[in-house]
Amino acid sequence: MPPPGHAEREFFPNLISGPFHSGLVVVFAFGAALALLAAIASVLRGANPAAKTGGPPTGTPAETLGTEVPVEPNRPYGSER
Repeated sequence: MPPPGHAEREFFPNLISGPFHSGLVVVFAFGAALALLAAIASVLRGANPAAKTGGPPTGTPAETLGTEVPVEPNRPYGSER
């Protein structure tokens, strides 16, 4: 016969260990499936699509200085030029 209080200390861990393990299996399987899906999407995307479309300017800040698109200053609503 186990010492008094010993069975109660093992009851809850034994009760929850099965569902906890099942939950971990589900979560890690879902994570692995998402990682596989991301890898497939990365392969289908190609090497560097930004280079084909022009992408943002590259180089040092001094080389790209002045290549920004001019922005008009804010005007109050309803004001005309």
